[in-house]
Amino acid sequence: VSLINKLLVVQTCGTTSMETYFPSSTFNQIIVTGGVGELKKKITPFIQIANTSGKAALILTDLDQSASVQILIDDWRGGRFFPDNFFLHVAVKEIESWVLADVNAFSQWSGVPKNKIPQNPDNEYDAKQTLLNIVSKYGKSDIKKDLLPNKDNRTSKVGISYNSSLVSFINNFWRIDEAKLNSPSLKYVDQCLSQYTEIIP
Repeated sequence: VSLINKLLVVQTCGTTSMETYFPSSTFNQIIVTGGVGELKKKITPFIQIANTSGKAALILTDLDQSASVQILIDDWRGGRFFPDNFFLHVAVKEIESWVLADVNAFSQWSGVPKNKIPQNPDNEYDAKQTLLNIVSKYGKSDIKKDLLPNKDNRTSKVGISYNSSLVSFINNFWRIDEAKLNSPSLKYVDQCLSQYTEIIP
């Protein structure tokens, strides 16, 4: 969840901050909900926020196991009306596809050869597992230590520093303009958000 939230800030700007799109706006601290299920449960309060004058709500989630983006959105909508200032965007299929989409940066950071990184990460059935697999085979030892689960821990699928390590990568290496070239879903979200101009009361 923290990884998704960090990418939310990065991808909505084209560089490093939301101020690029909305320079006169102020932003609440990003909310960590404790998982996609918890986020979905809180959709009504976010809709209410978006219905408030001068406020907007932006939710970013993984497609995960949903059959399509539209099916997921319809499920989350539940027959409710989404106001103009409520934005629900979906990463296809997992947020890790956006991480992998900047091939050069991910290779430099992780040590994985560029030709071992998928060129169309949105098409990966399980982008997170793909990321873990290539790091396990080709990654630097310190990156493996951060991202991969401890061999003695049979319950966790990722390392204890998985989120913090990838957030560090995003802050210091990842470039949205490069990632958009390999991820249509990221490009689409960025284009959607760039179309909105802020309304100053």
